[in-house]
Amino acid sequence: MEKMKSVVMLVLLVVGMSYGTITTTAYYNMDGNPAGMDVYGTPTVTGDAPAGAGSGSTASVNVDGDDWYNLGSNPLPGADNYGIEVWAKADALDGFNFLVAAGTNYGGISLVQVGNQMGVLAQGAGWAVPVVYDIVIGEWHHYAAVSNGGTVEFYVDGILIDSGANNAKPIQDSFTIGANDKVDGGSAGSATPTFEGAWKGSIDDVHVFGFEAGQFDAADLNSIPEPATLCLLGLGGLSLIRRKRN
Repeated sequence: MEKMKSVVMLVLLVVGMSYGTITTTAYYNMDGNPAGMDVYGTPTVTGDAPAGAGSGSTASVNVDGDDWYNLGSNPLPGADNYGIEVWAKADALDGFNFLVAAGTNYGGISLVQVGNQMGVLAQGAGWAVPVVYDIVIGEWHHYAAVSNGGTVEFYVDGILIDSGANNAKPIQDSFTIGANDKVDGGSAGSATPTFEGAWKGSIDDVHVFGFEAGQFDAADLNSIPEPATLCLLGLGGLSLIRRKRN
């Protein structure tokens, strides 16, 4: 795989910014290759973006199963009381693929697609939330994995789908978008990285955050759906997922 280093800040990275009850530790708007991350393959920047993305994003990155990004550190704020959220649209649903992964095979937490379903994997231990949500090709949706007081909560478009114990082994120093790092200790910077399960589709607004114990509110998720989805949810669902603002 051709490897190139992103040298121009094409994406906004915000650290320490608070929204309601959460504090951002990393944010990539995916309007271009994420700054500071190693780039593998040839991801394509497109003008396709979800209408609900909180940053006002006008673009996203499309990966085709051979493209991914790797950061040689882990932006999660601790072993618990954190979240990872992302907007994504699938182009294909074959195989076992990683949308976003904090850590490696030897310890981490990941949003994972298996066939036509999505769930949360506690790497090194097994499923925290087995694949339970049916994905539809060509539709933008917001996915979030939140570790809240030792329980992993899986959200789709701001709605809690399922939860399970966070039994992940200690999370290693790796953070990947579009695939999973298989190397013990992480492989960032390696000329021959070992990755697996590359997502096929578009990715937008990757956000990592933390919060004080017992203070998470799902309304803080960047999860306002597209207008067509809002019509399906109705006013009651909309009130649950509207984002808090300071």
